[in-house]
Amino acid sequence: MKTVSVVSILLFSASVSLFGQPMRGAPMGSVEKNHGGPIESAIFFTDSNRAVVNLHYRIPKNFFVFVRSNDLFRARGELLVELLNDKGYSASRSIKPIELTRASAREESLSDLQDAISFLLESGSYRIQFEVKDLESGKTMVERNQTLQVRMPASDSLALSPPIMIEFDSPTVPSDSFRVANLGGAAMVGSYGALLFQVAHLPLGMPVVVDWNINRREDDDHLLLHLQGSRCVLIHGYPEIQVGSQLRYRIRPGKEQSILIPLPVEKLEEGTYRLHLTLECSGQTIRREYPIRVLWPNRPASLSNLNLAIESLHHIATEEEIDELSSFSTSRREEGLKKFWRKRSPDTTLVYNPVMAEYYRRVDEAIRRFSTQSENDGYKTDRGRILILFGAPARTDRVFRPSTYATEVWLYPALKKKFIFTDPNRTGNYILAETENL
Repeated sequence: MKTVSVVSILLFSASVSLFGQPMRGAPMGSVEKNHGGPIESAIFFTDSNRAVVNLHYRIPKNFFVFVRSNDLFRARGELLVELLNDKGYSASRSIKPIELTRASAREESLSDLQDAISFLLESGSYRIQFEVKDLESGKTMVERNQTLQVRMPASDSLALSPPIMIEFDSPTVPSDSFRVANLGGAAMVGSYGALLFQVAHLPLGMPVVVDWNINRREDDDHLLLHLQGSRCVLIHGYPEIQVGSQLRYRIRPGKEQSILIPLPVEKLEEGTYRLHLTLECSGQTIRREYPIRVLWPNRPASLSNLNLAIESLHHIATEEEIDELSSFSTSRREEGLKKFWRKRSPDTTLVYNPVMAEYYRRVDEAIRRFSTQSENDGYKTDRGRILILFGAPARTDRVFRPSTYATEVWLYPALKKKFIFTDPNRTGNYILAETENL
C-alpha cells in the first residue's frame, strides 16, 4: 500500500525541527519586534525581604549576523535589561555583551540563544525593558510591554511562587535537573511537561495533597476537554539556574522546598487551557488558577490552510479519501483530517504526530522552491512530489548543454534511488523523466 510505504519513508528520512521558524532578516538599523514575547520571569522567595527574579530570554537563532574572522564565523551583540518601578524610575539594570561563534556561514543545527539574567528585588510592580542589538547589522529586537509583580509571602502562611513550565523528553520525570520550556510560560506541543513551584513555609515531613484539573471550553455550556490528576513530586532544596546549551534549573540542597506537578502536555493540542490547582498541607489550603498555553511555533503553513492540507494529500491518499474529506463541512473536515493522520501516527497516545508534521513541512518546502509566479502549486510538480515523498536529496547534479534541455538528477544513496528530471519546454518546470535504482 502506498500509504504505509510513504509513512515509512517519512520516518526514515525525517529530520523534524521542534523549535521556532527563523525570524526574517531586517534592513540595516531596523527594529524587530518579537511578538511571541522573548522573556519569561521566575520568582523565588528568600529569607530576606527580597526575591530572586530570573528573567529567561530566547533570541531567535538567525537574529545575529555572522562574519568571517580567521577560520570561524563570529557574531557580536549587546543585551540591555532594565526594570522600572511603579513610578517609572530604574530599579535595576543589566548590560550584557553577546559573542557567538560557529564553524560555517550556514549552520542549520544552530539553536536559539537562551539565557537568564538574575535580579534581587523588593515587593512591587515593575515594567521590563528588554532590548538586544546585533552590532554587525544594527538591527534591534525590543520588548517594553511586559510587567512583573513581586510579592513576598506572609511569614506564617503557605505560599506558592509563580510556576515555571518545565519540559522533558520522556514520561520519566527528572528529579534534580529541569529544562525550562522558555516559551513565555507556554508549553511546546508534543512535549512532556510539568510545573515547578517553590513552596514557602511548607512544614518538613508533613504530607502534601495536590489535586488539579485542566479544562478547555468552547463556551460556558460546552466543555471540550477535562483532565485531572493528583500526582506531585516534593523536592527538598532550592531551584538554582543553570545556563548552558539549554536553560535548566538544578536543585541546590537546603531547607527550602519545591514541588513539581507533571501535566499531560503531550495530550494537549495547540490552544489555551485553564488549570485549577489545589494544594493542602497541615490544615492550610492553597487554590490557584493558571492559564496553560500550548504552542507549535514552527507549525507548517500548509497545515494551517485546511483546503491546502487536504489537497496536498494526493501523493499518499486515494481519490476516494480526498473526495470524502472535501465533501465534509469545515468542522467535519478538520476532524476527518485528524483521523486520517491518527491512523498514520507512530504513537496514537500523543497529540503530536511527527510524520504529519514532516509531511507538511515538505509541502511548505515544495511550495517555496517549485511554485510558479502566479500560484502556490509547487507541491503539485514532479520535483515537489518527490521532495514530499522522499525528502531532500543527498546530492543534486545539474547539467546544462546548449544543444539540449536542462537535466537535474537527485540522488538518494540511503534509499538506493536516483530521479532524473528534464525541462523540455525550458520554462523551469522540470518533468520526471526517469527513475533508477542505485
